[in-house]
Amino acid sequence: GHVYADFRYRADFLASLAIMGADGTTRRRLDESAARGYVRVKTGTLDDVSTLSGYVGGEGRDPIAFSILMNGLDRKQRGEARAVQDQIAVLIAGAL
Repeated sequence: GHVYADFRYRADFLASLAIMGADGTTRRRLDESAARGYVRVKTGTLDDVSTLSGYVGGEGRDPIAFSILMNGLDRKQRGEARAVQDQIAVLIAGAL
């Protein structure tokens, strides 16, 4: 099974992921969103790549895992890509 499904590791694994809108490189993301605090993620950036992967949770609902990988981006497009990633996370949270 995967680490999320294994009770022995789940809490530590989730604690290692940033809470969007609160932690690390994502602290300024989802500022005004109702999804803030319900999205735990790991980001990744290279010269032409931007990624966002993690889980979206909701009250009394099983979390949804997601992974967004975008490549071929120039510097300006990386910022736009992050905005799209945020919108996708909000849409997933809205589905819960």
